[in-house]
Amino acid sequence: TQPRLLRDLLDSDEVELVNAFGSAQLSAQGSSEAPSLFELDPDCFHAACEDAFHGLGQHRVLHLHSLALPEPMQAVERKLVAAMVASDEWGLLAAPANLRSLEYHAYCDGGSVLDPEHRDDGSLLTLSVLLSWPEDFSGGTFITWSKGEKTEHQLGRGDGILFVSEKRHNVEAIRGDRRTLVLELWAGPRNRKNRHS
Repeated sequence: TQPRLLRDLLDSDEVELVNAFGSAQLSAQGSSEAPSLFELDPDCFHAACEDAFHGLGQHRVLHLHSLALPEPMQAVERKLVAAMVASDEWGLLAAPANLRSLEYHAYCDGGSVLDPEHRDDGSLLTLSVLLSWPEDFSGGTFITWSKGEKTEHQLGRGDGILFVSEKRHNVEAIRGDRRTLVLELWAGPRNRKNRHS
């Protein structure tokens, strides 16, 4: 299955709104140091590991779906979910689907998603929207895989890439500042926690 590139999904005002909200939330959280594996909750170890890893500086992730979002951010969420439903050429959203995750990703030098088997297991469709100008970073190319062959997807600010969540995908190592908004839909109820909880 090939991803769909959705050009100009968010306009400049919407991108600025999301970046301002996400950046303010990340600043309020501060950065964290890597915890000891022995300090992580064994009942939700995978979620705790992911949260700890994403609290570090190179690739920070903010779980927006766990927050009480202001109305303008809720409007962005509704717009993007509607675009996912309208663009579902795979028929995966024929039955009702709900938001599993809405995440603000902030990458800086060295940040990446390089796990060769990375998939959004358990979700139906994933949408990743670029919130940075391409000239703000180098590397950071969004990649999908099919039969061992990689495809590089070039996105502009406000563009989204929609794909079947089980598809292998990566983000090459970044130099600079790359921001994205990532949504996943699934067959479960609306999620308010880490996607692995």
